[in-house]
Amino acid sequence: MVEKGKGSTFEYKLTRFGTLIALLIEIGFVNNKKNSFRALYEFLMSYINEESYSLDYFCKIYLRRIRDAPIFNIFIDFLRKNIIYENKCIVNENDLFSYMILLRTTDKRLNRKLWKLWDHSFNELNRENQILFTHHLKLRTDSTIKETISNCGHYEDVLFRQKDKFDTVVVEYRCLKCDNDFCFYSPISIWDYLQDLFQGVKTKKMINPNGTVRCNRCGQKILSFTTI
Repeated sequence: MVEKGKGSTFEYKLTRFGTLIALLIEIGFVNNKKNSFRALYEFLMSYINEESYSLDYFCKIYLRRIRDAPIFNIFIDFLRKNIIYENKCIVNENDLFSYMILLRTTDKRLNRKLWKLWDHSFNELNRENQILFTHHLKLRTDSTIKETISNCGHYEDVLFRQKDKFDTVVVEYRCLKCDNDFCFYSPISIWDYLQDLFQGVKTKKMINPNGTVRCNRCGQKILSFTTI
């Protein structure tokens, strides 16, 4: 409470997370964007330096590499346009940073460049943080994929069998023609999965010990898979 004269009122201030979102919004409304981008980068670094999670360690390296590329301004523009007003899944900094590190753009060449920076950033982490960060990615990816699957029972069975493998995720594959009438679930290395996402791969042929997997209804062997 703050008192002034004969009355009193509440005094409010932005949280750190609120300030971060405000800086992202501000970029769209200022003429001198160079200063805004610099202020945002400096705030992000100070924000991350106060934390000690594997995600924070990775973000610090990844954002530095993006800045040095230099594609930080382009990257932040895509981030701002895709999360500020439309994304309903971001309610805290963990959500924001998790979304940020998986962000792809509409530019395929830029996405391939981001993947190289991503891969180099991961390799710069120490072994302990690599394991913790991989586990974070697994939990986040499995949770997101679960929201869109067709056969919950089958998916749950495959996911349970992979519960002790921290570096794999379970993906749903669907027939391009029959869609939900034919789908199956298979584990995949999280690195292979992320590489496919950043390189724009959207369909695959799946091969198991019995040969190429085909739709049991139309015989289609080109399958789409869940993207996040």
